[in-house]
Amino acid sequence: MAGILVGATFSGWMSDRFGRKRTTVIMTFAQILTIVGAAFSPIFWLFLVFRFLVGITSIGSFTPLWILVVENMPPVYRSHCTQYVAIGRIVKCLLPVLAYFVRDHVYLQLVSACMIIPGLICVCLIPESPRWLLSMKRFDEFDKAVRSIARINKCKYPENVEVEHPNARAADTDVVEAKKMYDNSKTDPSVNEARQVKTKQASLVDLFRTPRLRARTMILWFIWISSVFASYAMSLNIGALIPGSIYLNMLLVYGLSEIPSFFTIWLSLFKLGRRWSIVLFHIINGSCCCLIILLLRMNIPILVTITAMVGMIAMLTSGRIMYLYTGEIYPTQARNLGLGSASSFGRIGGLISPQIPLLAKVWYGLPYVCMSVFPIASGILGYFLPETKDKRLPETFEEAEVFGTSSYIEGSKCSTEKSNGVVMQPMHAGPTTLDESRKNVTTL
Repeated sequence: MAGILVGATFSGWMSDRFGRKRTTVIMTFAQILTIVGAAFSPIFWLFLVFRFLVGITSIGSFTPLWILVVENMPPVYRSHCTQYVAIGRIVKCLLPVLAYFVRDHVYLQLVSACMIIPGLICVCLIPESPRWLLSMKRFDEFDKAVRSIARINKCKYPENVEVEHPNARAADTDVVEAKKMYDNSKTDPSVNEARQVKTKQASLVDLFRTPRLRARTMILWFIWISSVFASYAMSLNIGALIPGSIYLNMLLVYGLSEIPSFFTIWLSLFKLGRRWSIVLFHIINGSCCCLIILLLRMNIPILVTITAMVGMIAMLTSGRIMYLYTGEIYPTQARNLGLGSASSFGRIGGLISPQIPLLAKVWYGLPYVCMSVFPIASGILGYFLPETKDKRLPETFEEAEVFGTSSYIEGSKCSTEKSNGVVMQPMHAGPTTLDESRKNVTTL
């Protein structure tokens, strides 16, 4: 957990600095090496060091990969992608099954290292995020990545293109509304502060520079701490908090709960929206923890397991939504930093979660009270966040500050929905090469 806490922020900085794909490949390869190192550690303290590095590299490979996927998706497909990822996580069922038959931790870790190799190969085939390349003004690589995507999707990509920010299109009728947005926002001090953060490397301080983004960051951090705490408090303590076989309960609560969560994620993504899903499923999880107190008093183990499974389904659903939502609400130049910092602070809840069973020495229901208070509080706070479903991702800190308000221009009349927030149009006159076209380029 300490490794994940460090790795989430470090990988976010590394991804925003060196690229999503490169960071993912490096961290994934390092993850394989550290798992193997932990498996063959001859002494306990060396094992702990390697497990710390495993935590850094595991979250360090996942976070930039998730941002890479989100940034390559137009709004209408981001929800579908999140649902497909949920299908893949059903393989978590294999963990308790493998652990039942492979009792030696050395061989169990080696098996887990081997399962990462196919993912490493697939990552190498994915192009770098065009959004990140454009934000870094790496036009040659941007052009190459977009042409590769167009070729895979069998779309015609013009030889000569002009790349510009969607809100800066002089030929588009929405430019009047976009200009009005920035003119009206001049009276808002927070937007003026956001304008000061241009194309420089974003830092953690920038997430707190303006009022709205600061409030949203603090809310997201608290929700992440509560989500990770509730999730790990249940999954890491199944043997202590839920009566019965630890392997069977682990299979049901930790593994098979992924199957119904596929349907709840579909409901969240396509019907409820991000914000209401965060509110609803956090409250459901907290309510289930309260119900377990009564069921334990009634001595009905099977109902305790079922209730814990329902609570885990709710937390798995909200967790998937939180990964998507956090990646959507921050601007491109700080998207990985925002998700990484939120995920990192969430590990504070993970560090606390293994100690929860100790509270039962005071009163048997105290662990479940703690596991219910934080999710319910997170559900209430989630109500104050803006909805991001089918919204164009903010590209700059200025847009992120007004995101969710009436001043934010969606650009739905433009072609930005299909071009992933970047307008690419043929140049009927003027420059004939990419180098020449850079003179007319307006970037982030």
